[in-house]
Amino acid sequence: MSDPAVEVAAHQESLTRLTSNTGPIRKDAPTATKAHELWTRNGKPTSARIMVRRAIGDSIRAQYSGALADRQAIVLVGAPASGKSTVLRTMIEPNRSDWIVVDADEIKDLLLEEAVRDGSYNQIVPAEVRALEGDGERFFPREFAALVHAESVVIADWLRQEAIAAGLNLVIDGVLADPIEAEELGAQLAVAGYTINEVQLEICENVSIERMLQRWSKGYVNALAVGGLGGRWVPPSYIGTLYKPGSTQSRCYESSEHLAQVCGAVATFTRYDVPQPINFRLTGKWRRVRPDEPLRRI
Repeated sequence: MSDPAVEVAAHQESLTRLTSNTGPIRKDAPTATKAHELWTRNGKPTSARIMVRRAIGDSIRAQYSGALADRQAIVLVGAPASGKSTVLRTMIEPNRSDWIVVDADEIKDLLLEEAVRDGSYNQIVPAEVRALEGDGERFFPREFAALVHAESVVIADWLRQEAIAAGLNLVIDGVLADPIEAEELGAQLAVAGYTINEVQLEICENVSIERMLQRWSKGYVNALAVGGLGGRWVPPSYIGTLYKPGSTQSRCYESSEHLAQVCGAVATFTRYDVPQPINFRLTGKWRRVRPDEPLRRI
């Protein structure tokens, strides 16, 4: 019987290489689902693939059929493994059903589960991975999340647009490291009459990677024993892009602050530092009474 610790370490090394910017498990890889020849014709998804996307969207809508139409939005900003889901639970429990939660990770899971169910999973697994599996290394679906990333963005956008059009209470959980993207999101919500409560969780690069690896390895070891989707893997190379060279401060920090300053619809802005082990340390909270006023620390 193999030593799980040795197996985890070897597999971590493989995934780090395979999910690098040039590796076969990257969001623009040849087997990525959005452009895969199985489901794309002339650059557009086939009708069958559109039906798959709609079915996944319907399954998520069904979870939140009781969402209130109060035009409230919670925008969670932070690098991977910063604890956004944990903070969200403190904000909306026990009234989670009042909100639509657009979670890209959940959508990725549903896409991967559908691929396993319909047999197309074998089509998206790169040849290099199949060779490693032939040598005995074990892989699990969540480790191929990058290959369904583009489709998850499409579905998330559909859900977000529909929720905003209906004025439903909405949770947007994302990295949001681009100030322009953040500003565009704020403007869209403001035009639709939303009040935004923004929360940013600041975590340094090495802690983000360390916590991601801890979370992934726990899921991987469990999958080795009982199967399932496995641990959620995020390429360390991607996490590195969220930080400026020589700085411990994330791009999410600047982007979230930009959104809070320029968007009058942001009623509250709360920031936490997230050291390791996980421990949310409140570093500031600001409030805006009217859209034409600046944020004021409280």
